[in-house]
Amino acid sequence: MNVKEWMNKNTKWIFTIPTLVFVVGCIGYPLCYALYMSFHSWRMSSVNPPIFIGLANYLAIIKDERTVNATLFTFKYFIVSSALEVFLGVSLALILSKIKRAQGVIRTAFLFPMVATPIAMGYVWRIMFDSSMGLFNSILRFFGVSPIDFFSVAHVFKSLMVMETWTGTPLILLIVISGIAGLSNDYYESAKIDGANEIQTLFKITLPLLTPTIIMAFLLRGIEILKIYDLILATTEGGPQRMTENLNYLVYTYAFEYMQMGRASALMIFFFLIVMLFALTSMAIKKRIERGYE
Repeated sequence: MNVKEWMNKNTKWIFTIPTLVFVVGCIGYPLCYALYMSFHSWRMSSVNPPIFIGLANYLAIIKDERTVNATLFTFKYFIVSSALEVFLGVSLALILSKIKRAQGVIRTAFLFPMVATPIAMGYVWRIMFDSSMGLFNSILRFFGVSPIDFFSVAHVFKSLMVMETWTGTPLILLIVISGIAGLSNDYYESAKIDGANEIQTLFKITLPLLTPTIIMAFLLRGIEILKIYDLILATTEGGPQRMTENLNYLVYTYAFEYMQMGRASALMIFFFLIVMLFALTSMAIKKRIERGYE
């Protein structure tokens, strides 16, 4: 076998292996190093080598009330924002799929939150929610309503949900509307012949067929929600009273403010396992649903 024949036979490996090596190098090495550091005690400012302490970092983060609070907030943030984004994204996709005119313009308008830099948009939202000169309080004053401190204990979570929903809903919308475009008209023609109305068609045909697409959109957006960082950094910085501090922000705090790289690495591994569990569970549910249609 000459070189040309060998290359033709192994073309898929020739083009795949360099990419695979690159991905493993960019993801695998940092992950393995973080796992290594999670069993050691070391401050970034120290000139001494890391000291092996076994599972001490993991035991410390489990007992740490701050970690518990950050974990609970992470799940609360994930559940509420993902529910809002999926509901709004699917609803808007169903509405837009019925619009025939200017659909391209409308889709382009919904792309803006996705293409805007998250940290920059976070600061824009922070200015808009400002208690003294923000846009929303200026509107309230215009109508004679007292200003609201949108980043107070009573309102900060609702403010974050508004910002997060505005940022994440377009992704769900675009994925679902693409799924709607790919549905066969045969189902709808059969339903029309059988006398099904629009509500019955929606709940018996459209939504069941879109379920795998919705789960995939939920998976992609859910991972981003779990590891949200820049929006919290730009708006609340984990406050007030650390009540908006999630796991990703806490990893940053331990690593780059407290310089405790060992504990930060242990917390990152714990966070990584949560994200992987969510991704694997979502994929398993999606495959199970898809097998039901076979």
